[in-house]
Amino acid sequence: MTTNYLTDGCLVIDNSSLSVVKTCPTMARYKLLEKRVKVVESAKGRGPGKALHYALEQLYRSSLGGPIGVEARTAMQAALNESYADLQLAEGDDYLHLGRMTEVLGMYLDGCRFAMGKDGKNGIYQFAGWGSGEPFEVLGVEVPMAVRLGEVKGVPVIYIGRSDLVVRFRERGEVMCVDHKSARRWTGSDSAHWRRDAGLMGYAACVPQWVSEGVDKLPHAVRTAMEIHEPLREQLAKAGVGGRPLAGYMVNAIVMRDSTDLTRCKEPPTAFHRELYYHDDTALAGWRENTLAWCEMWLECCEKGMWPENTTNCTRFFGSTCPYLDVCSLPPGQRAIMLETDAYEDSTWSPIARDTDN
Repeated sequence: MTTNYLTDGCLVIDNSSLSVVKTCPTMARYKLLEKRVKVVESAKGRGPGKALHYALEQLYRSSLGGPIGVEARTAMQAALNESYADLQLAEGDDYLHLGRMTEVLGMYLDGCRFAMGKDGKNGIYQFAGWGSGEPFEVLGVEVPMAVRLGEVKGVPVIYIGRSDLVVRFRERGEVMCVDHKSARRWTGSDSAHWRRDAGLMGYAACVPQWVSEGVDKLPHAVRTAMEIHEPLREQLAKAGVGGRPLAGYMVNAIVMRDSTDLTRCKEPPTAFHRELYYHDDTALAGWRENTLAWCEMWLECCEKGMWPENTTNCTRFFGSTCPYLDVCSLPPGQRAIMLETDAYEDSTWSPIARDTDN
């Protein structure tokens, strides 16, 4: 088993990786150190959600600095068609087939005027009828970040990530991150969940830090990956992003219920929810301190070669079983052999390096 958990003497980590550490250190060992992940047998599930994200990315890239017009709509549909060609889903094979997703995004475009609720600053955007125009100006799309978060056990911690959008709201001038979510349902518990989401709080804290500091404090490997994003960083700096944390973030949820859900509730098959979450400097400082504490725990696991198993999550991993359950079910001496079978594949994903950035 490898013990190479540092990059140029630094711990480089993102929220997704940190979530794995929090879920189960043994899972983190397999995914982050061995870099082996379960082979996805079907394109269903995450596939349509990723297609939706890519379509929204192209929509806002094509309308950057202006209204959503024909060119942006065309780019969005082309991205959706491209994604579904890769998914190879037949019409009707999944409730999120291409026809349904095209219809949903058409509704999103035709009704993307949203009204602020009566909840003051912590407002909720509700669908406000047919129209056009967003309540914000898009400053950046797929905005990466890489910052020196602090130091634990003598090791610098480099926190990386990528926000779907960075926007400025026209009415009050607030700059916020936006995160797109696709879901089968949306309840009050979802609203509460995202209020304290560590990943989104990290965007609010670290995007402006990256804009202000640039790449000088980053290790060579990370600095090299981030240099391609210098024009975007300069663009955000000119727009006034930097110097202090963002006001907060907005969750942009597109809810698409399947036939099973529709038989259990009276909600419409498609709904759009936008919620704003505000965090002051004290809350974001607390996020930074908490994140460094988790990083310290992970470093200690790596240094001692001890990765405790959190067995409570073996069958409670996002509504399914842990992808490494068949590995951990074997005697310790046979686990490495299972991990090297074709049931698993190498993972090279990074939020700051994507093919579409080039």
